[in-house]
Order: sequence, then C-alpha cells, then structure tokens
Amino acid sequence: MSFPRLSLLVLPVVLGASLLGAGCAAPIALTVMSYGADGVSLAGTGKTATDHLISMVSTKDCAMWRILRGQKICNDRVGDHDPYQVNYSEPYRSVGEGGLSYGPPLRAAADAPASSWDAAAYRTAPNPTAAAKARALTPGEVQEVQSRLKAFGYSPGIVDGIAGPQTTAAIKRYEAARAVAPTGNTDRATLDRLRADKSKPTS
Repeated sequence: MSFPRLSLLVLPVVLGASLLGAGCAAPIALTVMSYGADGVSLAGTGKTATDHLISMVSTKDCAMWRILRGQKICNDRVGDHDPYQVNYSEPYRSVGEGGLSYGPPLRAAADAPASSWDAAAYRTAPNPTAAAKARALTPGEVQEVQSRLKAFGYSPGIVDGIAGPQTTAAIKRYEAARAVAPTGNTDRATLDRLRADKSKPTS
C-alpha cells in the first residue's frame, strides 16, 4: 500500500480521535469551530494556523498537508520577502466594521519598542486644556514678558498684557539670539528665561 493511500486511511482516524479526546477538556462545539477556522484558513491561504506558526518560526514556507503528497513539509521561500515580518516604523492597516483604516506607526524610532508592548501607551493622556491652563500667564505676567523683551531691544509692540503677533515675533527673535529653538510662545518657560537672563539690557 502506497504512503499517500495509507495517509488517507489514517487521517480520519487521527482527526476523529483528536475530536473525541478534546471533548474531555473542552466542549466539542469549540473543537469543531477550531477545525472549521483552520479549514477557512486552509482554503484562503493554503495553510492552517499551525502551518503559519511553523512558517514564522522556521522562516520557511511550511504546510503540513504536503506530507500527503509525499513532498517536503518546509521549503525555502522564493525571493527575500518575509510575509510574517512586521515593520513597526510604517503606518499600519486595520480592518473593522467601518472598513479599512490606517493608524500611526507603532514604533516612533527604529530602536524604540512597539507602543503596543509599552505600558506607557496604555496610560491616559493628560488633558491638554488643563495643561495649557496650568502654563498660561496672567495679563500682568504677559506685560512683564513684553517689558523685559523691550528692555533687551526686541520690540513686542504695545506693553498691554496681550500676546499678539508682535509679541510672538519679538519672542522668536529673542530666542534665536539666545540659541534657543524659536517657538514664539508667551508661556511660563519664556517668562522664566527672561527673568533669569543676566544679559545687559539695551535701554
């Protein structure tokens, strides 16, 4: 009796025994669903879930059913494309009820861990409105910023406690002159920097 014919006789016995044996540990319906899912995977990709796992681990093209045809289970992949390789630096695609959607890269940099593996990714972000209010300056403090800018020779316009376009431009010129990345922000950091600046005022 040839090997393929023997396999066709043994295969139903093995599958039936595994179905009956699995019934002790899990409901038979769950086991049948598992085999059904494997069947869908086999019809769609030519591989079962186990075949995909073996292919990922071995980095080869593996399929257990090939043994029924007397072929090698695992073959070298054609080309250098690895279908199981995940590039965390690229935006990812997700299919859901709303259709296809794209998300930001899971990895910010090449050597950064994937955000899905990072506990920080699951922390709730601080409320930006509350954070902005905490850093906001009072009109009197904005006037102080404007006065100090004016003293250093950077015209912020009218010293009125209102941070307008002229104040923003003056802050940017001041920051650039002090080798600070120019933001133009009228915030706590700018006020602290102006207060700590020991440069000689021009006026």
